[in-house]
Amino acid sequence: EDCVPATATREGQNMDSKILTIAVMILFSEMGDKTFFITALMAMKHSKTSAIAGALSANALMSVFSAVIGSFASLVQKDYTHYLSVVLLVIFGSRMIAEGYAMEKSQTKEVMKEAENETSREAKSWTKLAGGSALVQTFLLTFLGEWGDRSQVSTIALAANEGVSKVAVGAILGHAVCILVAAFGGCLVAHRMSLRSVTLLGGCVFLLLACSNVIMGPTI
Repeated sequence: EDCVPATATREGQNMDSKILTIAVMILFSEMGDKTFFITALMAMKHSKTSAIAGALSANALMSVFSAVIGSFASLVQKDYTHYLSVVLLVIFGSRMIAEGYAMEKSQTKEVMKEAENETSREAKSWTKLAGGSALVQTFLLTFLGEWGDRSQVSTIALAANEGVSKVAVGAILGHAVCILVAAFGGCLVAHRMSLRSVTLLGGCVFLLLACSNVIMGPTI
């Protein structure tokens, strides 16, 4: 009588694995990009708590917004949205692998320099608007930096097939881990991490998720 039905257990495990997969995909997509270094720089210049809160709130808002947008695709036949999401994952994965192969070893420093220039420039513009608040500045820099990027489009595509809750939770979890790494170890990561390797691994994760979705088929 106290046993949980096997079907419910399998569904719970499947949901957990999907959330984890989405989180890993977002983590590889975001690790080492411009907003990663924006968070790292803001955490060094200001309070880590403010930088983390600003970046996390911006990414959480963007993730939920993107997942909700993707959910409207449920109005379309499930087979179409499923295979459209697979196509997008293949495109993003292939592009990441191509970008990874084309990258030079100095690319990480270039991205960090670009983020540093942006934080300095935008901080001057928004100091009055944000009242000098590092939290608001980080929120604005992150939100605008994430708008239209690969992780947002991927979140929309996945939500069209997987549903809002799984995708939103997975995306927020992935962003949260990335933000914590940036805030507490951004400089160390910048000097030790190969952006080329992370990009190649990220591309492989996208392609593996696409293959998994093809094998699993459309979820009902």
